[in-house]
Amino acid sequence: MNFLKIIESRHSTRAFDPTRPVSKAAVHSILHAARNAPSSQNNQPWRCIVITGQERDNLSKSLLHAYDNNLPTSPGYKNRSNVLDSAQQAGIDASGKWWYTDIHGIPQEDKDKRRPIYRKNYEFYGAPIHVLLCVPEKSVEGTFLDAGAFLQNILLGCAALGLGAIPQFSVAAYSEVVKATLNISNNDIIVCGISIGYPSSQAVKGGPPRHEVDDFTKWIGFDKENTE
Repeated sequence: MNFLKIIESRHSTRAFDPTRPVSKAAVHSILHAARNAPSSQNNQPWRCIVITGQERDNLSKSLLHAYDNNLPTSPGYKNRSNVLDSAQQAGIDASGKWWYTDIHGIPQEDKDKRRPIYRKNYEFYGAPIHVLLCVPEKSVEGTFLDAGAFLQNILLGCAALGLGAIPQFSVAAYSEVVKATLNISNNDIIVCGISIGYPSSQAVKGGPPRHEVDDFTKWIGFDKENTE
């Protein structure tokens, strides 16, 4: 597949086939390629914890317990601003409508009915592999830019191998629960979880609508003839 087609076809998978295991070799090959992501002065701040089997199940149980009992969240960083511009808010609104209303028939404002759908985050949507992406405790804004480049490489690597994946801040939101369950050092900030596996035949393909290129791009110095 043409690489640009891989980028365009990549989407978050929210239903995995639990009967199809993913080998350590496959995950290793993805991480081996992903490590070529750019980072400031080659500082390579990313750390990965790859979980499967009983440890994966134990983490899921701990997260489900936290969610079901409305335990307070404890993220190591803020994942988005409280003040969004109109384009950002439009994207969030479109995503909620697509996933909850269009796919599941639930009004966006009905938080009670949305809870069982959101809860599947903590079942990792049935994925057999869960990766925790971490950065050092003293990380600054630029560190997360580096980690984001690495994260995108992982997602594209999964797509290239026919695997589904979904990055989940929902897991990082319960950082204290995750660290306690897996005995992870408090010197790490959990950026997100990444659920990886083969997509289920029931998995929804595609994703919410995206802004058009000219909605987020300003062209300077181009005449009409060389913009096509």
